[in-house]
Amino acid sequence: MKKLAITISAILASTAVYAENDATVDLQGAVGDTVTITQVSSNPFPWDDGNDAQVNMTNTFENTVTIDQDGRYNDSTVDVSGSRWNSITTTQNGKRGDSDVDVMNRSNGNIIQITQTDGSFFNKNTSDVDVSNYSSRNEIYITQNEDGNSSTVSISNGSSFNDVDVTQSEDNTATVNISNGSGFNDVDVTQSEDNTATVSLSGGSGFNDVDVTQGEDNTATVEVYWGSNGNDISIDQDESNTATVKLGYYSNGNEVDIDQTSYDSLATVDMTASSFNSISIMQTAQDVALVTGSNAVGNTVTINQY
Repeated sequence: MKKLAITISAILASTAVYAENDATVDLQGAVGDTVTITQVSSNPFPWDDGNDAQVNMTNTFENTVTIDQDGRYNDSTVDVSGSRWNSITTTQNGKRGDSDVDVMNRSNGNIIQITQTDGSFFNKNTSDVDVSNYSSRNEIYITQNEDGNSSTVSISNGSSFNDVDVTQSEDNTATVNISNGSGFNDVDVTQSEDNTATVSLSGGSGFNDVDVTQGEDNTATVEVYWGSNGNDISIDQDESNTATVKLGYYSNGNEVDIDQTSYDSLATVDMTASSFNSISIMQTAQDVALVTGSNAVGNTVTINQY
């Protein structure tokens, strides 16, 4: 099959007008193609639109897609269906960028990288990655620099063995949802200061590995519900943080490890109708640990405070 190299550039350097360019690429049954989209817009006005990039991939293999957007209010969307071993890279430099990637219908072994820079509290960048319908062994890397950004990753409907890595700096929000029988996924969330991380495991999603690492003044919440068993959850925080873990409704055999160093931190674990879980909490100074259980059998709780 003949390989294609597609390059689209839409550049507007003037600050007096806005770009509002659209680029759309459809790949069906493609193998080994290279797609590069570059869009630039200065776009200083909030009522102006930036650029839009859309890439649709259906039953494709070993393709490389690169989207590079510079300026404000840019949107990128990549839909991957029934496709394998593709490399997808999106870079957005500027404020209020939005990057969406949907991986569905047994799309396996894809590598997805999203990098967003220059966000701020009132001009945040957002990223949304959705892996569904038995899509497995995909690698997802999200990096958001500066503050005020939001990242959401959803893994659902029997999608397993995926790796998710979210890295954020200050005052950002990261949300990871794993549901509907999705197991053996590996999730790593790393945040520096004043961030919020929320991880939800539900609907029989078992044997997932979740690691949340945070610096100062952060909040981490992990909820494990509805028959989600055998998950390994680790929360590591440094100074004035809050960690909350909820195990409920027949979610059994999970391991929870909370480490809070420095001082003024709070760790809360609640178990409702969940059994044979292992809870470990380590704290250093002026911290508080609270563990509660209701209709919970055979759980092990260890609290070390120094």
